[in-house]
Amino acid sequence: MTPVKEKNTNILIIRIIAIGLIVLGTLIGMSIGMTRQMDPETRKIFMMLFKMYENLVRASAIILASFFTIRYTLQKKATLSRFRIASLVSFSLMAFTVLILLPLLTRFWDLYFGISPFPWSTLPLQLLSIRSYFGNSFERPYGVNGVTIILYAYFAFNIVLFAGTLLLGRRWHCSMLCLINGAHAESMGVALPLTPHNKKRPQSKQIKPYLRKILISVQVFLFTLNMVLIFFWSFFAYYMVTFVSIRLLMIVEILKYFTLELFIFMYLWLFIGGRGYCYYCPVGLLLGIIGRGVGQKIETGLTHCTNCTMCNDACKMSVDVASCAKNNKPVQTEQCTGCGLCVDSCPTQNLRYTTRFMDWLRREPASISP
Repeated sequence: MTPVKEKNTNILIIRIIAIGLIVLGTLIGMSIGMTRQMDPETRKIFMMLFKMYENLVRASAIILASFFTIRYTLQKKATLSRFRIASLVSFSLMAFTVLILLPLLTRFWDLYFGISPFPWSTLPLQLLSIRSYFGNSFERPYGVNGVTIILYAYFAFNIVLFAGTLLLGRRWHCSMLCLINGAHAESMGVALPLTPHNKKRPQSKQIKPYLRKILISVQVFLFTLNMVLIFFWSFFAYYMVTFVSIRLLMIVEILKYFTLELFIFMYLWLFIGGRGYCYYCPVGLLLGIIGRGVGQKIETGLTHCTNCTMCNDACKMSVDVASCAKNNKPVQTEQCTGCGLCVDSCPTQNLRYTTRFMDWLRREPASISP
């Protein structure tokens, strides 16, 4: 395959959106750090700017990038499956509802944290013990029942998330609901990273093996750290005593969020791609394990494999789909986010994403003998 330089207006716009998110996020984050020694009113202004960025700016970026991704794919006359459209529409609706509509209606801009999936946050444990999260009170906008309302929202969302995963695998959250990074990965991923991983195959999203090992090591570290934090907060919520100070626990949580879970994963868009954070997301790891348990896989052998390796180029998680397809073996891995890009990229329609539940839905009804 000869190198192809991507000179497309849609790609340019998506890249501008990605860079804009990174620059704005960095500037606002640095400003918040600098205001720690300033008066409370000044700090309050910068915190409001950050909340506007987290909600209005990120939601607008998801919706706009989704539109330009769809337009780019249609202009290329490439495959745009019903699921790909549903995925981008779902992310856009989630962004508009959770990051814009509900905060406007409730005048509470930290609502997003209220539906953070387990084990990404320790929100319920902090609310049960100190009645706030990241120092934010939920009683101010919702009254004395604020903590109860947010806890109900948290558990309801997590029930929907994990129940959906039992049916549809990791696809349900990572490629339809996730506003942490999944929505950005799918809406902007076609234009990322800025520098191709492979000069001979510039469209390829496959990263180098050593980068993958580094990211998986970060995943193990972050998952372990989350489990330690959950243990300490659980112990404190139940016994009201702790081995370390609450202030230290909160500092660790905030540093973890602003570094590994916000700013650094945005920088990964530049040289890893849209799914950089997904390599080490603790929620993704748990959902990937559940996905394996419910039979999540990419079926192969539906037609025939030409060994073009376009499925490998399309995969943003560097899964070796091609070798499985060549040998008519199913692709089964916790790393698969169920985005369906490998399926759409196959010129012979040889691949299909499925789970046991999806197999059951596709099952032909038994014929009844006269």
